[in-house]
Parts: sequence; structure tokens; C-alpha cells
Amino acid sequence: MADWLKHGVRKLRDDLEQHRIKKYQSRLTNQQFSIISSNCIGGVMYHLVGHRFDSPTINLWVNSDDYLRLITNLDYYRHCDILTDTGETDDGHPIGRLGEGDQSITLHFTHYPDFRTAKAAWMRRMKRLDMQHLYFVTTDRDGMTEEQMIAFDHLPFKHKVLFVGRPHPEIACAFLIPHCEENGHLGDCTQHQLRVGKRKFEAFDFVSFLNSKI
Repeated sequence: MADWLKHGVRKLRDDLEQHRIKKYQSRLTNQQFSIISSNCIGGVMYHLVGHRFDSPTINLWVNSDDYLRLITNLDYYRHCDILTDTGETDDGHPIGRLGEGDQSITLHFTHYPDFRTAKAAWMRRMKRLDMQHLYFVTTDRDGMTEEQMIAFDHLPFKHKVLFVGRPHPEIACAFLIPHCEENGHLGDCTQHQLRVGKRKFEAFDFVSFLNSKI
């Protein structure tokens, strides 16, 4: 695709997204929420409703095992200041280890330039966490097994959703993202769909999800 055409497509996509952002912001009635996500979806949701990042799980991902450990023992990690640098991925993204011993979890800071910046962002945003208004968002990728899906589904959280790439009728909180399957699980649902300009996960009415308080 020629550069001028790529620029035009990006410009149209960005203009359409700004229009949707205004609509999402006008629909958002709940201003108290912390999205605990296993990957970047939570941060994108915050962006689309124009809300401050009141959660530490922004621009990073954790595997399914560690995500379940995080959300089932959130009070421990909320007060934990032991976040150590454990190196980088092959493509240069910093990795951190939060907690000690059997309680430690690995954080992949995908969209941070270095560990120091990532750690500062995690600690700053963790202080904003609203424990009374938690919304849990995960996907069936990053190694999530059927048993882990069931475990997530059974957790006593009022507001939770599991995005999946293929039908899982046995999982009450599962939401199928259309045309986003990759090797039997969900692909990158934050990508824009060329035909309609929306990100794939926008098939889910996340504004109504965030507005729900009961």
C-alpha cells in the first residue's frame, strides 16, 4: 500500500475513533471504576472513555496463571512494594517480578521504555485502585486453559468478562469476539477492523459494562 494511502487510512481511522470516543464519553455515567485487565485491553477501554488510569494494569500483560493469582489476592499485591527488575524480552521490553516466594508474579511491561519507568507507573496507579468498584477483564489467550476459564467464571466478582475467540457456552462470563480467532484462542482484539474502523473488542458494549454497579 502506498504511503499516501496508508496515511489516509490512518487519518480516517483516527477521525472515526475520535467520534466514537465522544459518544462513549457521553454514555459513561459511572466515574468510579478500576479495570484490572490481563493485557492492554483495559488501558484501551480507559482511553476510549477518556478516563484517568485508575489501575496499574496499563500497557502490560500477565499470563493467565499470574492474572488469577493477582486478582484472587489483590489486597496483598496492592500493598506490595517488592517489584524487582528481572531483565528484558528479546525485543527489549522490561520484565518485573512482583511479590516474594510462591506469591510472586511476572509483569511484562510491553509498552514501557525501561523498568524504572514501568515500576513508577505501576506504583503510582496502584495507589489509585478503587477496591469498591473493580471490573475484571481477561482473554482466553496468554496460556489460559479450560480449567482457568472455569475458575475465573466462578470467582465471586460482580463485574467480569472473559473475551474468547471461539464459543464457550459453558462459561457464563465469556464474550465471543467475532472473526478474531487465532490458533484456537482469541487474537489481537485491540486491532482495528479495516471495514468499520472499530477495534475488534468494541463488539462488546464495554460502556454498559462499566456503567453497571449492581
